[in-house]
Amino acid sequence: MNYLQNFWNSKFLTSCLLCLSLVITNSALAEYQKPPNTENDAPDSRSTSISGIRGSSGGCRGMETTSLTAIAPYTHIGQTNSTHPTFVWFVPDRQSYPVELQLSEYSPQSANGKGNTIFKVRLQSSPGIMSYSLPKDQLGLSSGQKYVWQVAILCNPNRPSEDLVFSAEIIVVDTPMSLQKQLTTVSDSLAKAKLYAEVGLWYDALAEVVQTKDNSLAQKSTYELIQELAAIEKLNQEENIKTNDINEQRKIILTRQEHQKRLEQILEGNS
Repeated sequence: MNYLQNFWNSKFLTSCLLCLSLVITNSALAEYQKPPNTENDAPDSRSTSISGIRGSSGGCRGMETTSLTAIAPYTHIGQTNSTHPTFVWFVPDRQSYPVELQLSEYSPQSANGKGNTIFKVRLQSSPGIMSYSLPKDQLGLSSGQKYVWQVAILCNPNRPSEDLVFSAEIIVVDTPMSLQKQLTTVSDSLAKAKLYAEVGLWYDALAEVVQTKDNSLAQKSTYELIQELAAIEKLNQEENIKTNDINEQRKIILTRQEHQKRLEQILEGNS
């Protein structure tokens, strides 16, 4: 079974971005809400990081108008109720490069917030949105636990310092009883995505959307989710900062601003 999915090529992605205003309507298929009770749910600034920034341009050659981006929350920890979640990211390069996806336990004691690596896979990049689901034959994640996932484009395998790297945190939560009942009444992926999004289960909503067989609906709904996430990220950039160090606060806010900018670049198609 192939767990990797890429549903946009660069040319088609560009045309979709140019007509974004026609694609996104007022009746969103999925309305993402920040999870409730996340006041103390701030991502660790050590494990949620962006590297490989090359001025205002992205990509391995620094010539693209967009950059490597994890399609995930940054001002709060994205939630999932799946023990085998789906991870989604944006690749700016038209040229194909090796991509490494890594999943680690979260460790507050480590220097970078990462504990034991529990999964790693080497892929080949495709331009646009890529997704990968943790294989079912792998040991599943544990409810109540935080993890760190990282995607890296290996621009030059002989020079790790040139890698483009993006990492984010994910936490596994139990499915609310009310949601369990609602899910039994729907079978359509987009209907499920809407239910997940409304209770703040970002990774589950996005997984349902990107795995929708109808590509036009998948693209439309993904753009809507990204737009809603970008708005939340912009609104909450100065929330949940657990440090009194002014320099560290500034670093966290700048990183969040960079992430929000990259989400907007995906939507707008320009820097």
